[in-house]
Amino acid sequence: MRLIQVSSVARERPSTFSLTAAPLAPPRFRSRQVNDNDDVAAAGGGSHWSLLAYLRDENAFAHFDSAGGRNDAAAARLAETLAEAFSLKNSPAFVSGRSGSPRQRNGYDCGVFALATAHAARRLVAREGASGATASRLAARVAREVTPSAVGRFRGELVETVRALAEARARERGE
Repeated sequence: MRLIQVSSVARERPSTFSLTAAPLAPPRFRSRQVNDNDDVAAAGGGSHWSLLAYLRDENAFAHFDSAGGRNDAAAARLAETLAEAFSLKNSPAFVSGRSGSPRQRNGYDCGVFALATAHAARRLVAREGASGATASRLAARVAREVTPSAVGRFRGELVETVRALAEARARERGE
């Protein structure tokens, strides 16, 4: 699979577009949710979520998995795909989150852990810039901030956000 970024759109006729694609430029920092679904055509497939972060200054992918590396294979495949999409000349390192990633205490919080980890990573990048977001600093921040109790609070915030958005949409529709 090759990811592309649309670099230009030329209108030929009112109903036809011509697209020119260029490789994605490697970002200084990027994070992506990882799912263990091997069949992307199957909606609702997979049973586990984790987070993969790319740190350009270190040329490394850091994987954060609340189930102790259960998603390492899926994350490594995604890292390979992203490295190809970013046209990286040197193979990036892959740092597994087996040690140091906060652990979920049940069988259903992996998605919320992955979102909370992404949130902590974004705060680090916002505070220190992409060059300050090293794998070790990112791991330390995640270990400090993404605790089971913090994930519980984050889940509550997510539920309230979804509820507020649903209510706003219902008001817009006049329901």
